[in-house]
Amino acid sequence: MDNVCDPDRLYVLHRCDNRRCGNPKHLFLGTQRTNILDAWRKHRPIMAAPGEDNVHARLTEAAVKDIRGSSERASILAARFQVSLSTIQHVRQGRTWKHISLTPSDTDSMSQ
Repeated sequence: MDNVCDPDRLYVLHRCDNRRCGNPKHLFLGTQRTNILDAWRKHRPIMAAPGEDNVHARLTEAAVKDIRGSSERASILAARFQVSLSTIQHVRQGRTWKHISLTPSDTDSMSQ
């Protein structure tokens, strides 16, 4: 049973690397691991999942919104959320967690 593949975990992958291609000759089934190895072999960038979907995320979307809306010093927030000072700064500047839009109040607090 070790070699049996769960069909719910299979993806349609592209030999031609064109995501819009629907030519059956260019398509094959594979796992996420197969897809990553294929990208690595072809020297294509492997994009990490954004936000909470990233396995290495230390913050939640709620925490990011709290950080951006807070007027507290970055060092206090870093200690509270157990992340580095630069992580707090990057969140506030919109350099990370870009998929969560900066609100006008966020940008006002950044300029102060």
